[in-house]
Amino acid sequence: MIVHLKFNFQKKIIGLLLCIAISSTEVLAQQFQFTDNCQKAYKAYMSMRNAEGRAYLLKELRVNKNNFMPIVLFNYDDFISLTFNEDPKEYKLRKPQFDKRLKLIESADANSPYYLFSKGLLYFQWSAIQIKYADYWNAAWDFRRAFLIFKENKKKYPDFAYNNIFIGAQEAVISTIPNGYKWISKIFGMKGNMKNGMGLLYSFIRSKQPYFNEEAFLYFIYLKNYLENDVEGAYSLIKDNHLDTKNNQLFAFMEANLSLNNKNAKNAETVLLNRNTSNDYIPFPMLDYEMGDAKLRKLDYSAVQYYERFIKKFKREFLSKRCML
Repeated sequence: MIVHLKFNFQKKIIGLLLCIAISSTEVLAQQFQFTDNCQKAYKAYMSMRNAEGRAYLLKELRVNKNNFMPIVLFNYDDFISLTFNEDPKEYKLRKPQFDKRLKLIESADANSPYYLFSKGLLYFQWSAIQIKYADYWNAAWDFRRAFLIFKENKKKYPDFAYNNIFIGAQEAVISTIPNGYKWISKIFGMKGNMKNGMGLLYSFIRSKQPYFNEEAFLYFIYLKNYLENDVEGAYSLIKDNHLDTKNNQLFAFMEANLSLNNKNAKNAETVLLNRNTSNDYIPFPMLDYEMGDAKLRKLDYSAVQYYERFIKKFKREFLSKRCML
């Protein structure tokens, strides 16, 4: 009940500020500006400090009501929370926000490379969210919409580097479709090539663009490990680029996850023990699950307490039941 009231209160504040943004009668066009507040909000969200991210975006809208980038970045609040915490009740509460944000973005400056990019980003993130909640039909359609929108944007703005993050990730995933089913992806206008997809992601990382780097690393490292089976390459990317696994919960989760899947429970435990555990981060029960797995693989009985913590916090049944076995 408290969570529901809190979410409704936040939604009203955000809704009010967004209404101010779209109803402005000033001469300035509705633009996409990745300001300092927006950069700080993005980094906060990608570290799973959602409250901090919201605070920066609300601050930005108060001083720059013509900026549409906060509307795009508010979607990270849903993307991070719903993808990693998998709470079905939260999913139902937050799902209507997608259409509202999309409608707002469609009223922005259509001549900006961020216009189509932002629409593609929303569809991409919600396709990932919907997969988590077994809404596979809508997830597939939104994945396709995102792919086609990013492709269209790349055609219009070939030098807009941020398209490459998502086109690259999607092409790599599409390339894994079994040969017997590739005709389906072709009918839907989606062709994927692993080498090309990974190349786009790698070229983006090497170009050292100012925005969206955390996301590019996250996708590239996971794909390198799971699709290319390049375990050493994935670890090298984390170490060589000095990714902050202490203060970034997503990076900590990623390295621990890769370690567990590659039979390195000791490293997983070290990463999880060294991470920042302040209350600035949203609850992330999967970290308890990973620690439980790391302890169990070392035959450490304290694994039980981590599994118990996970069971109390996590809302989906399948992993909770596994912990009870």
